Amino acid sequence: KKENELGVKPMVNANRTYYFDPSKKIHHLRTPDNKKQNGSEGSYKKITRMDERFVQLEHKRKIPTTTQQKKSNDLSRELSKFESVCPALYVENNKLIAVNGGSEVSDEVKKGNIFTIKTFKDACEDLQGMHNAGIYMRDIKPSNLVVNKGKAKHIDTDFVVTNEYGNPRMFCGSRTNCTKDLLNKRTT
Repeated sequence: KKENELGVKPMVNANRTYYFDPSKKIHHLRTPDNKKQNGSEGSYKKITRMDERFVQLEHKRKIPTTTQQKKSNDLSRELSKFESVCPALYVENNKLIAVNGGSEVSDEVKKGNIFTIKTFKDACEDLQGMHNAGIYMRDIKPSNLVVNKGKAKHIDTDFVVTNEYGNPRMFCGSRTNCTKDLLNKRTT
């Protein structure tokens, strides 16, 4: 089948839609089995479907343009070399499907779970590798990290900046997770 406008090849089989990345940098994705009536929400997106392998998200407000969605897919392909980043692609207009990387660290902390430094080792090493490659994650917080089988992974790459992607002058992040110095720069 042909690539769609977002550079992804959809294929329907047994009432499921699978999506293939022609570059083969991201393993195939598929529409998750279960609809979510009251799925988790962030500031910009909400979970609309989810199963043990995949999560489907849609924007709550302003939907990115096709060009922005394609650029996001290009960034996901660039980030695919870092194992601690959960792969995600826009597969149709305003439909983002990601690999389900586990439970949000913020939810696990609320349950009283405690993590060792080893849980975050690979994610931190990949973060250093990203910085060395000129890639900067700018919204790292407990709700943008997931954990599964003792390993943390990054999710939500909306505010990543590279030489080709993102706006380095835009302030982003959550006020509750920013240092006082960053907040002061934002207000001055």
